[in-house]
Amino acid sequence: MGDNQQRQGDWTERPEIVAAHHLASHDGVITIEEALACGFTRDQIRRRIDRGLWVRLARGVFLSLEHPLGDAARIRATAAAHSAVIDRTSAAWWHGLLHEAPGQVTASLPRTTRAGSGCTVDADLKRRTFPSEDVTRLRGIPVTGTALSILAPPRPSTTGSPFSTECSRRTW
Repeated sequence: MGDNQQRQGDWTERPEIVAAHHLASHDGVITIEEALACGFTRDQIRRRIDRGLWVRLARGVFLSLEHPLGDAARIRATAAAHSAVIDRTSAAWWHGLLHEAPGQVTASLPRTTRAGSGCTVDADLKRRTFPSEDVTRLRGIPVTGTALSILAPPRPSTTGSPFSTECSRRTW
């Protein structure tokens, strides 16, 4: 094995590198469980939080200081913090059916979920459980399927056109 292969193997085994790849592909959001899976210990996670490298968004959900709290990060954090299914206008945006993300994340919580995640992301949460055939995992988070996302109660977009009008303008 050459030096380059050995070094590359070492890089992929370092928790910092594994976590950096995770953060890059998850919009800067990481949960404690994901950080542990990257190889961090609980003490290493605590130190990253104490040093301000990771900012708490909810109990067990963090944003890397190297990433902005953008629309995708807000949606990921809401899904993780509440064990929620992203639905309505947020799901439509996640599916690529809307050009602009809604100002407030829309999601549904299982009826059995206890409240109090302490999530700092503004979200319109409903208590609803979806049948499994109405939920899909898209880019790592549970969202309502395309059809259900389109049929969600329309809300005016920021451009002033109704959701259904914006969807109808898309070329399918």
